[in-house]
Amino acid sequence: MLTIEEDTCGRHDFLMPPCSLKMFQIVSGSDVYHKSCHENLGHALKEFGISDDEIATAFNIFMHVKVSEAGRLSIEPPLSRPGDFILFRAQQNLIVALAACSHEETNAGQCKPIEWEINTALK
Repeated sequence: MLTIEEDTCGRHDFLMPPCSLKMFQIVSGSDVYHKSCHENLGHALKEFGISDDEIATAFNIFMHVKVSEAGRLSIEPPLSRPGDFILFRAQQNLIVALAACSHEETNAGQCKPIEWEINTALK
């Protein structure tokens, strides 16, 4: 569906699902509301008739996930640096939704804005 044409970081993730309200509640041990990637993606995709339960594992651009020898996953600070980018070429018409993780432990505790661009020009 997509071809990666250029990638200045080289470290991304397919293992972690989008964070969810339920995940935040389990981790915190409370029923406090917390925004999540799953919720944000759900809002963005709803207008296209895509339901929450159809949202699967995401391609987590710049996310640095390690797998220990025991098989445990850990989210580490990103290896990307300011100015890093990934360039995709769509091989077919696609619906693409973006979410920036709202979990306090990602990005070394510093949530930062992201820049993105979609160029629909055909080449």
